[in-house]
Amino acid sequence: MRQSSVNSRESSVMKIIFIIFFLLVTGHWSLVTDVHADELTAKAAIAIDADTGTVLYAKNPHLKRPPASTVKVMTALLTLEMSNLERLVVVSANASAASGSRLKLNGGDKVKTEELLYALLLKSANDAAIALAESVSGSEVSFVRLMNKKAKEIGAKDTHFINASGLPGKGQYTTASDLSIIMREALKEEFLADVLKTRVAVIDMENGARKVALRNHNKLLWMYEGAEGGKTGYTVSARHCFVGEASRDVKRVIIAVLGSRRLWDDAIFLFDKGFRILSKEENPRIYVTREMKNNEKPRVKGKKAKVRT
Repeated sequence: MRQSSVNSRESSVMKIIFIIFFLLVTGHWSLVTDVHADELTAKAAIAIDADTGTVLYAKNPHLKRPPASTVKVMTALLTLEMSNLERLVVVSANASAASGSRLKLNGGDKVKTEELLYALLLKSANDAAIALAESVSGSEVSFVRLMNKKAKEIGAKDTHFINASGLPGKGQYTTASDLSIIMREALKEEFLADVLKTRVAVIDMENGARKVALRNHNKLLWMYEGAEGGKTGYTVSARHCFVGEASRDVKRVIIAVLGSRRLWDDAIFLFDKGFRILSKEENPRIYVTREMKNNEKPRVKGKKAKVRT
């Protein structure tokens, strides 16, 4: 048994050495330690070519992290696939009781799916997320099962959802790589692409009896030339998160940021890197830090954790 254990460890070590050797000699990636990773404050991040999905730049791209409200990109994608924009959603008491960022829906309110999707992606409304989930599947629990199935189908295999809003809870995680895959899939839908880049909007509530003004939480729409849209998220355990797209000439870059301390600095850094790499001014790179050694399902605080999206 002891000899078998030794052989197993040697085999694992040889596999790691082979991977490192391959990455370095091909010149396509630079595998570096966390001494260089302070260019980003994020725990994990990635920039990909939006057209091909090719990874351009990354730090811990497969590190499992709480996703916060970036979850709502999948909620929107699944809703659009399984419902109708004109469908009238009757808000339940359960949905109206959602915590965190809210549209302040009341039980019994009737709102079109289209209006709720704007509230979901611009205001990051948790009550809208639950109302949409219940409208599509009858319950949020049932909807979440479909979210996880969809994630696996599109290749986001290191992602697990427990709710439709991104509110913190045990067992909810994603990776920067998976989040970029989900966003790339969502942007194939023209409606979602248009909503995500909308700066401000006014939606009708209760069949037009009440109007609500919305302002997109994505500050890059005002501060970064070429920003095409994105989704923010924040909880204490997740820190600042973001997934979004920007374009320059005919080039498009999607980035995903998880666990950031300076979100907009990190986002701009990643977009700039992505475009320089696409222009052949720099080579693709990937950073791997010590945290990858403990790449397990992230521990998150309970549902009462502070939420801001």
